[in-house]
Amino acid sequence: DVMVRTIESKKATLNGIRNRLNETEIASQLANANLRIIDSAYVPRVPSFPNVKKTAMVSGALFFAFLCGLPIGLNFLNDKVKTPWDIEGFINKPLLGEILRFGKKDRENMDRVVSDGNDPGVSDTFRSIYNTIKLNDKFKADKKIQIVTSTIPAEGKTMFSMNYGFVVSQHGAKTLLVDCDLRKPRMEKYMNLTVDGGLVRWYDSGDAIPEGNLLGSSLGVLQLDQNTFILPAGKASSRSTELVESDRFRDLLARLAEDYDYVIIDTPPVGVFPDALFLAEYADDVIYMTSYNRVSKKSVKHFVSQLDKTKAGVCGLVMNGRKRSIGSGQSSYSYGYSSSYAEKYGQKYYAAKKG
Repeated sequence: DVMVRTIESKKATLNGIRNRLNETEIASQLANANLRIIDSAYVPRVPSFPNVKKTAMVSGALFFAFLCGLPIGLNFLNDKVKTPWDIEGFINKPLLGEILRFGKKDRENMDRVVSDGNDPGVSDTFRSIYNTIKLNDKFKADKKIQIVTSTIPAEGKTMFSMNYGFVVSQHGAKTLLVDCDLRKPRMEKYMNLTVDGGLVRWYDSGDAIPEGNLLGSSLGVLQLDQNTFILPAGKASSRSTELVESDRFRDLLARLAEDYDYVIIDTPPVGVFPDALFLAEYADDVIYMTSYNRVSKKSVKHFVSQLDKTKAGVCGLVMNGRKRSIGSGQSSYSYGYSSSYAEKYGQKYYAAKKG
């Protein structure tokens, strides 16, 4: 037993010496290493990611680009007729004038604004369009029959036809308004007329063209004032195309051109019904109405080109319903490119005149 304990003791001593030797070798190797501490580590005060300042700057730049680019992009994608350039540059037709948008109360009287004479500023819009047509190089004194059409319904062609007709008559011309929008006639309603005859009833009756004075005849022509007359539709008809293509109607137009200085015909929208294309073969001029920001430029250009293939051709376009500038007043009027001056000075001019 004594020998066993002696051997165990010596083994433990030997193991201790070995461990101590290993520690000494490791320490000597670390002392000879080419390593040293340059900066001491510390706890950061702000996070390394995400970079809040950089993120805020990038976000602001993207928001600004979106804010500025969105309207430009939407305007680029919007192919509607909105500016004079759309008409004169893209469609390649003269802009005869602009009729500004009116409130609901004002729209109720827009069909008679020239005849009532309640708003001289608005009346001057239609006088300007009349003068522009008169000064057009294509205009000739013998052009008596003019038709008014548009691309789609509710673009203001009936309103324009009536006011334009009153302007023409106020210049001393014996003028006849003809309601050829036979599927949905409006003129007699807007003028509060009670009609017994009318174009459709005359056609359905099979009567010949009346001889002598057309007033009081079976045709149903009515006198509105000294120089303004109207041939109402009398009632709606689903046979509109049949009527306007007939020889009787063509002979009637020839007779009307003899009795009146001007014959102004309100037609259905050419983008919906072909009546205007047939009527343009009998007419001398086509006045094309287009609403602000409602119809695509390509559509208007297409139908204008179709009308240009007829005898009459389109003499120009009238833009209806452009938004008023703030503070422009209720009597602002427009002359195409000079509309900004008209809006700015028109109301002041008439206010000073009344004073």
